[in-house]
Amino acid sequence: FFGKTAHGGVPQDGVNAIVHAARFICRVQDKIVPKLALRYHPHMGPSVMNFGRIEGGTQPSTVADRCVVRMDRRYISSESLDQVIAEYQEILDELSREDPTFRAELKLMDIGTMAHFHHVPLETSPDDPIVKAVVDSIRDVGGIEPKMTTRRGWTDAAIFGHYGKIPTVVFGPGSLSRSHSKAEFITVDELEEGFRTYVSIAARFCGLA
Repeated sequence: FFGKTAHGGVPQDGVNAIVHAARFICRVQDKIVPKLALRYHPHMGPSVMNFGRIEGGTQPSTVADRCVVRMDRRYISSESLDQVIAEYQEILDELSREDPTFRAELKLMDIGTMAHFHHVPLETSPDDPIVKAVVDSIRDVGGIEPKMTTRRGWTDAAIFGHYGKIPTVVFGPGSLSRSHSKAEFITVDELEEGFRTYVSIAARFCGLA
C-alpha cells in the first residue's frame, strides 16, 4: 500500500498507507471471508485465509507512506490461483474507485528456490493404486487399520501431484504433534517401521509383492 509522507502534526497533508491497508483488511473480511466458508471440499475442508503480518510506517509522528500486509491463502482444488488473485484485485480496484488517493499493488510472496512453482493444493483419488499400496502396507507392516485424512499444511508432494501429474501420498513415521517444534524427533522404532513400510509400498506398487 502506497501513501504520501507528512508530519504527524498535519496528517491531512499526507496519505496514510496504514489506513489504506486497514480499509483493505476490513473489506476482505466483509466480502471475501464469508464466501470462503461456503467453498468446501469433502477431503480438503473449507477454503481459508489469514492475515499474518502487517508492517508500515517509521514512527508515530510521521504519516506512513508505505504498508505491507502479508496474507496466507489456502485454497482448495475447485479454485484456481488466478481466481484467488482476481478476488483480491477486485477489492483493490473497488477501493481505488472510491478514493483517488488509494494505491496498492498485489504481489505473490517470494517462495525462494521454488520460484516457478506455486503452493497449489494436492488432491489424490482414494482409488489410485498408490493409495491402495500405502493403505495395504500400513495395515500389514504396522498391524493397524490406516485412515485416509487431510492436512491443512503444505508439502512438496503438491509439486509432484500438480505439476508432474504424479499421484502422490503424504505419509511418514512419527507424530505430527511433534512437528515444527524445538524438540522435533522420531523414535528408532518409528524409523524402522517407516523403513519397512516404504519397502512394502514400493514392492506392492511395482507388482513385486
